[in-house]
Amino acid sequence: MRVHIIMQGPEASFAATNLVTWLRGHPDVKRHGRAELAPPPEGSMGAVEVVTIVVAQLTAVANLASAYMQWRQAAHRRITGASLRVGDVEVRLDDFRTMSEAAEKIDRLLTSMGAVAATPSSAAQGDAERLDGTA
Repeated sequence: MRVHIIMQGPEASFAATNLVTWLRGHPDVKRHGRAELAPPPEGSMGAVEVVTIVVAQLTAVANLASAYMQWRQAAHRRITGASLRVGDVEVRLDDFRTMSEAAEKIDRLLTSMGAVAATPSSAAQGDAERLDGTA
């Protein structure tokens, strides 16, 4: 199954390349999937980059969202215009402020797709910590 992280904006190319490198080294992603850059969607105009992650199980999406948020926090960047797409369902990654909030939204996404919800194991650790580094 293919999961796409779509990045838009002036830093999309740099951010997407950096994210792929990060995901390739992330233990959960390495165990459950494979990350690569993909061509931008047909008809897209402007700076749009797509990171495609092939996963064996739908529940690996929760780990992927957690890995994305860890990368965003470690990169110390305010990435805007990023979304995660599984099939026809899309979730804006910019909207996640805490790990627990992200886990909750991803659980709802998985439930809506008929999968058993599975929160990332790291969600509890970052519950009170905001992803932009503030308390």
